[in-house]
Amino acid sequence: LMRIYIIFIFLAQLVDIVETVIKNGNFKTLVQALNVSSQMSFLKNVGPLTVFAQMMQLLPSYARVTPTFIPTESHFELADILEYHIVPQNLTVEAISKLNPPVRLETVVGRGLFVTKNGDQLKIDNANVVTSDVFATNGIIHIIDEVLFPHPHQSA
Repeated sequence: LMRIYIIFIFLAQLVDIVETVIKNGNFKTLVQALNVSSQMSFLKNVGPLTVFAQMMQLLPSYARVTPTFIPTESHFELADILEYHIVPQNLTVEAISKLNPPVRLETVVGRGLFVTKNGDQLKIDNANVVTSDVFATNGIIHIIDEVLFPHPHQSA
C-alpha cells in the first residue's frame, strides 16, 4: 500500500511538457517560441512525446522571436525548428540506448535526428544530452546543450 501511495504522489506532481518547462524557469525563450509558433497547444495536448530542449537561450538576446524567424544556419521556419526537437513517442535514455546507436529518430516534422553514443554520453545530431529523463504527463524531456536545426538535404 505504501508503494502505491508513493507512486500516486509522484504522478500527482507531474504536469504536461509545457507546464514542466514553464515551471523550470530556464526555458523562457523556448516558451516564447512555442507561443509565437502556435506549438504550445500541441505540446500540451498531444503525447506521448520526447522533446529535446535546449535550456539556454534559443535565440541571441537581441533577436526577436517571430513565426518566420529564419536563422542564417537554416532555411526553415521557427515551427519546423521546434518540431525537429520532438519525437512522437516516449523515449527514456535507457530506451534510446537499447536502440543501439547510431540510430535515426523520426521527428514530428518528418526529418530524422541522428543519435550517437560515446560511452555514457548521448548525442542528438551535434548536441549533447546534459540532463535526461525529465518526466511529464504527456512525455519525456531531455535537455541538450544546443539548438537542433533540420538538415537542408532531408525531405520532410
